[in-house]
Amino acid sequence: MLGIKARLRRVGDAETAGMLDIILRDEIGHVAIGNHWLHYLCESCGLDLIESFKTLRRERGGPGIVGECPHPGWI
Repeated sequence: MLGIKARLRRVGDAETAGMLDIILRDEIGHVAIGNHWLHYLCESCGLDLIESFKTLRRERGGPGIVGECPHPGWI
């Protein structure tokens, strides 16, 4: 989403880029909550965090991670 916002600003569409800022901020909050609970549950159940994340993503059809995560709180 970061590249899209930059392109929108380059072509003068600051309003849409601002909307994407709001969406990104909300998503960071949603991911932080999920990340907290994944860490908590893995620790409580004695599961490996990374392997559990990979298994859940594979079994639930989640997207792969391309490149580095744009926010340090994400797995």
